[in-house]
Amino acid sequence: MSINQIINGDENFAGLMPLVRQYVASINVDLETRVVIDKYLDLVSKRASGELMTMASYTRKFVTEHKAYQKDSVVNDEINWDLMQHLLAVGEGREKAPELLGDLYTPLADADLGELLDSLPPPKCCPHDPQAATVHGEVLSPTVIATVAQ
Repeated sequence: MSINQIINGDENFAGLMPLVRQYVASINVDLETRVVIDKYLDLVSKRASGELMTMASYTRKFVTEHKAYQKDSVVNDEINWDLMQHLLAVGEGREKAPELLGDLYTPLADADLGELLDSLPPPKCCPHDPQAATVHGEVLSPTVIATVAQ
């Protein structure tokens, strides 16, 4: 049996993914949690089917397509540095890697940060100190507010 058959099943074998999905559907999970679980299950399913790359194949592709790679199986410092920087950016959502993560990534690379900041609610004034503001329950001092306002 292939990993795809084991995970996703085929005409002769139900597969683990349908069993896991059935279990998740049977337990009491709120909708938000269910959506997150389903995204991760989709990731595992797509990796098993080959629709998404594994980390090993993604890394191999990055290295072999790098401008400094000389087809000698050597991953020099430049390639290694660029790979680590790229993976950090992907992990932080600053760069996309849909062939690795599918739709399970934060598309910060697509975000208009000005628009994102404008969409946040304004800080609330603290009733004890009108010069202070609170953000997520944390009181900001007038110095911090003045610094942010600049």
